[in-house]
Amino acid sequence: MKILPVRSLGLVLSTTVFVGATYLKYSPGIVSGLMKKNVKGFKPKKIVIDKGFALDTTGYLITNFILAQIILSVGAFSLWTGMQTGFWMWLGFYAAPRTKSLINGEVKFNEFLWTGGYHLLTLMLAGALLAVY
Repeated sequence: MKILPVRSLGLVLSTTVFVGATYLKYSPGIVSGLMKKNVKGFKPKKIVIDKGFALDTTGYLITNFILAQIILSVGAFSLWTGMQTGFWMWLGFYAAPRTKSLINGEVKFNEFLWTGGYHLLTLMLAGALLAVY
């Protein structure tokens, strides 16, 4: 399988979306306040640039590279088709395994909705950015 060339700007912007969403999720504020109220055991934490942050950012970069490869392979070059590609990637790689955890009782329903919505939003925004840039 041939690796298709990906624009660096798209990767940087889409990875920034993931990092920004993670910051909003965990920093003290509106989003973390809502999560604390609706997800049992959720605690906001101080965002520190350390090994964990570097690993998360590397994971986001790899996720976006894979999403970019899918977008280029299927020819999704508009905002809407990029968002659809992000949705299908979320459905296949996030929602399906997490649904198993929900059914087995490993994850509470509120946590499933909040974290699932967070991942859905970030993948759809990243897909839109990668499709256009």
